[in-house]
Amino acid sequence: MTNWSARLAERRAEQLPGCPAEELPKLTDYPFVGFVGGQEYVSQGIEALRGHLGRLANAEGIDRQLIAGLQLFDVAACAGLPVEILRTYIRALRDSDLRRQGKVPPDETAAAMCRLCGPVWLHPAVASVAPIVDGWPRVLGCPWCHLRERTLVPRPPIAHENRASPDRRCGRT
Repeated sequence: MTNWSARLAERRAEQLPGCPAEELPKLTDYPFVGFVGGQEYVSQGIEALRGHLGRLANAEGIDRQLIAGLQLFDVAACAGLPVEILRTYIRALRDSDLRRQGKVPPDETAAAMCRLCGPVWLHPAVASVAPIVDGWPRVLGCPWCHLRERTLVPRPPIAHENRASPDRRCGRT
């Protein structure tokens, strides 16, 4: 029986015949075709796409450093995507960065109860489809769950009158 790393190397060799893992080409070595504003263009590298993402970030009022810090494969995955999808991706990057800083993204205005995090701020569309338990929209996970430092999670105010007594939960009054 072989170990897992040997099996993984065999699988990679099967998927990329004649191209050992150490000699895989870099993404920047190949041009790609993309679409901007409905027009097709050919770029000679990933950095051209990174520049385009940076300009879109500027237009959205988002710090270009988020784009500068992206890995090559993250930038390459954006090739050929429509501009609206790219803008949405950039806003998602901004929201994730704000959460890492312990700040609530501007469109997360609804209070909800996460199974792991407790009371959190969510997008109103998410909270509107969550089941209501004890007066709170309840979710099994939220965008704040990935934070290792739970003290950074901003909490919505908890009104004690919203908490159900044990009798009310059982259907008694």
